[in-house]
Amino acid sequence: MFLSIKTTSNMALSDIKHLSLDDVFFTKRGSKIRRVRCAGDDFAITPPEHLRIPFDASNYDKDGSASRLSLVFETTTELQTLIETFDGWIVQHLSEHSERIFKRTMTPEQVLVGYCSCLKYKEPYAPTLKCKLDKEGRRGICCWQPSGERAEQPSDWRSVLAKPRLHVSHLWVMGAQYGVVFQLTDAEIIPSEVVQHAERTNPFR
Repeated sequence: MFLSIKTTSNMALSDIKHLSLDDVFFTKRGSKIRRVRCAGDDFAITPPEHLRIPFDASNYDKDGSASRLSLVFETTTELQTLIETFDGWIVQHLSEHSERIFKRTMTPEQVLVGYCSCLKYKEPYAPTLKCKLDKEGRRGICCWQPSGERAEQPSDWRSVLAKPRLHVSHLWVMGAQYGVVFQLTDAEIIPSEVVQHAERTNPFR
């Protein structure tokens, strides 16, 4: 069961206080993670707007055919504020529980040194939010039309605007660095007029 937060609701920020981290869990590959929970349930965020996607989905190796990819959304002011509030919560939480999680006492400032936020800033552009998506499998993304019918996954995510459902999944720890995975589980998509207007036509025909 998900506790889904619509960012239009004033409850979005107050619900942050109900967040917690599960005990450590080791994946089949040996990775160490801690699931993010909200009042005992999975935690998801759904912005009310369709967001622009500046880059197509890709991975570290730039292999678009891979099954697990990264995708970047441009944020709104409201979504940016919510993610920044979440980042503030988790940094404080990791500091308060640093002895249990990192086996040493750490101040919020020390935690912040190793924390990799999914929110990225680059002037003069709007902040972007990086998430993960699975093209197929148990956690495969589902795309939807505004009418409620299923839609095919875009061949190029820049060609659509998307209203994402983001599962705030888990804290990962890799050496001295750590961060939280935002998993794109569903997306309501509409054509992007920005991309359509940028398409070139053959001037010789």
